Amino acid sequence: MMLSRYGDKCKEIEDCLRDREHDNNELRKQNRSLKDMLDQERQKQVQREQNDIQLEEERFKRKTAERELENLRQELLNSRGDNAAEVERLKRAIDDLKYQNEEQLRLMNAKDEEVRFLHKDLQAWKEVCDKSADETSELKAIIADIEDKNRRLSEKLNEVIYNKASAYKAKTL
Repeated sequence: MMLSRYGDKCKEIEDCLRDREHDNNELRKQNRSLKDMLDQERQKQVQREQNDIQLEEERFKRKTAERELENLRQELLNSRGDNAAEVERLKRAIDDLKYQNEEQLRLMNAKDEEVRFLHKDLQAWKEVCDKSADETSELKAIIADIEDKNRRLSEKLNEVIYNKASAYKAKTL
């Protein structure tokens, strides 16, 4: 009996151990699940902190941009008055440049007309030079012909004089 009680007690203890192992396994599963959830929450917390930092940076950028925009608006208002005077000054400068351009065009047209007249005169002189060059070559040919005739005449004259002198010499001797 004692042995039987001892055996019953052992069974009870084994059952109790199995239940405890089962409970421990369940607790381990729950623990892992809770640990995973805790890790996820930590990641979410880190993500939230990063989002908060980004949000703060964006707010700072927005405030900076708003200040710059306000400065630009102020500069625009200040420059509008300056721009009106600048535009008027530029209009006067453009008018002056137009006048100078028209004056230069008038002078260029006058110079162009003068160049045309000079070109016509140059053409006339070129024709005169060409004509005188032709006449000069004709005159040179005439002079060469006359010199040739003059040389032949001088030779003929010298021959006649020589013959008359020889005839006179032969008569006198």
